[in-house]
Amino acid sequence: MRKHKIIGLIFGVLFAASALAATNGFSIKDHYHEVVYLEPYSIEVCEQQRVTNQDDLINNAFWGAIFGAVVGDVIDEDGGKVPGAVIGAAIGAKEAENNSTTTAMVCKTETRKKSTTVNEYSHSTITFEYDGVMYELDFIKRQ
Repeated sequence: MRKHKIIGLIFGVLFAASALAATNGFSIKDHYHEVVYLEPYSIEVCEQQRVTNQDDLINNAFWGAIFGAVVGDVIDEDGGKVPGAVIGAAIGAKEAENNSTTTAMVCKTETRKKSTTVNEYSHSTITFEYDGVMYELDFIKRQ
């Protein structure tokens, strides 16, 4: 019920202001604000990249570990297998990386956003003079 009274008051003021428009200052101004809408879209991006063959990398690391363990055992029979295997695997993997790297076209899908800026209606202001006093009232027009 209170909402109806407020709406009635607003329309009453607007009616009174329009009746006084012929004799007093009266204006209505619409106000707008900028709204930015972001719309996602997908795009495929391709570029040349260096690629290592994973099979060669694993194979060389495996054989490097075996070779390192044998050499480590020959050098130190008490505990040389594990450090030798670790060092051999690292050397084998590095060798595969250096010798098994090629250049390939690699593509991936990226999500980007397109922005659109729109001026949208915000509210209106009515300004009028009554009995020597200026009044200003904000309202929203019916759409």
